[in-house]
This record gives sequence, C-alpha cells and structure tokens, in this order.
Amino acid sequence: MAFQIGARWDDGLGRTYMELSNPMQATQLYEHQKAFWVTRNQGGDGKISAEMEAEIIADQLSEYSGTGFETTKPILDRAVQLTQDRGQTGLSIVEIGAANGGTVRHFEKFNPEVDLGFYGMEALPLLAEDGAKKYPQHRFQAGTAEDFVELTTEDLGRERFDMFLASGVLCMLLPELAFMVLRKASEISDMIVCRDYLANKGGEISRKRPVMFELVPGHTHYLFANPYELMLRSLGFSRIEYIFEESADPRIRGTASFLALRSR
Repeated sequence: MAFQIGARWDDGLGRTYMELSNPMQATQLYEHQKAFWVTRNQGGDGKISAEMEAEIIADQLSEYSGTGFETTKPILDRAVQLTQDRGQTGLSIVEIGAANGGTVRHFEKFNPEVDLGFYGMEALPLLAEDGAKKYPQHRFQAGTAEDFVELTTEDLGRERFDMFLASGVLCMLLPELAFMVLRKASEISDMIVCRDYLANKGGEISRKRPVMFELVPGHTHYLFANPYELMLRSLGFSRIEYIFEESADPRIRGTASFLALRSR
C-alpha cells in the first residue's frame, strides 16, 4: 500500500513517524492488522494447528519484569502502593490485551499478598480460553477493543475497578478508537496504567490524524503513536506519572509505562 503522508518526524534514532492524511487508508491498515491478531496463524481451514497453538501459548509473558518491560513492574508497584495507602488489601483490574493471564502471573509472583480480582479481554480466542483454564477464579473474555467499549456492568460483573490496564495495546488502535477505549476505561476506573509509545503523547506530531510508524524499520508491522496525554487530560486525568524505557532495542525505543489518576 502506498500511503498518503502528511507530516513526517524523525526521532534521530532511526525511526520515522508519519501522519496519515487519508482516513480510508488508515482504517484499511488498522483492519488488516486487527485481522492478524484475531486469527493469528490460522490455516486454510480456519484453524490453528496444535503445534502452533502450543508455540503461541509458550510465547506469552510470564510476568512484567523481563526485557522490554523493565518500566512496567515499577508502575504496577506504584499502583499497588496507592491502593494500599487507601487501606485496601484487594485490587480489581480490567485489562485489554490480557493474553492468557500474564498480569495474573505477575501478581502471583510479585504481589501474592494482594487479593486480586481480574477481568481480561483478549483478541485471540485461543489465549482467552487458555487464561480461563489456567485461572478459573478470574474472568477472561475473547474480544477486540471495539467489543470492550460495548461492555456493560453485567458483562464485567461489577460497576467499578481499581485499575484499567493496557500494555502495548493502544498503539495498535487508530486514535479515535484508542480514545473510545480510554473513555470507557474512565467510566469504570479512576486509575489507568499503560505501556506504550509516547513520541506523540502531547500531539507533537499530530493531534487528530493517525500517526503511524514501523515497529522495526524495514518491516511492515505498523503501529500508531497516539496523543494519550491529551486524551487522558480531556477525560479528567490531571495526574500522569511516566517511567521511560532506556533501550537500544529498536522495537522498544520510545516506550514508557505510565499511570494516570483522576481525583473525584
């Protein structure tokens, strides 16, 4: 696809961010990549082989502390501390892109004292099903970002959560959909925790048009650099804390974990 590009911005480290000026192309790109995440590695019969299923499941995160996620653990630790400072012993989390329970495994390893209540939505049914089998005490649901914004209190099983979590997910979404997800999150939680790419967090490249970039230069895996700080502040989240990654890995460069709080 030959993209129609508006503004370009080079981060000086080999990554170029490009403003997409054709909304139809942006939508086509998003839908094409979403199809991969929902149907990943299916054969012609619409099924994933047993060998590929095992490989996908084995490839999932054990917890958020390894390479590429060095900033996620301290942000989650900060969230736990904030809830404990309020006298809470439990923590309820709703997550999109939950895979098969990396967040549950993280809390089992690093915060076993926390009484965790977890609702995870995952685009690939295989992973959602595996998470439900591994952790029957928690809730896993197959679904996309579009499905998440339509969830009801009945679907979620509760009106409010202590935290909304999305790790490396919002960068896969067009800005209008990313905002819809954050708006939905703001309706059910006053704490939003994310790990994402922040080159355009304040609209430095574009405030409204999609800004895309290649995950690794020369490859055709595109992500979106969305103006998260503008979105969050418009939703009433006035306090945002960032921890930026320091990595030479081109896939990780430009990422940060952040925690946004709204006072009521």
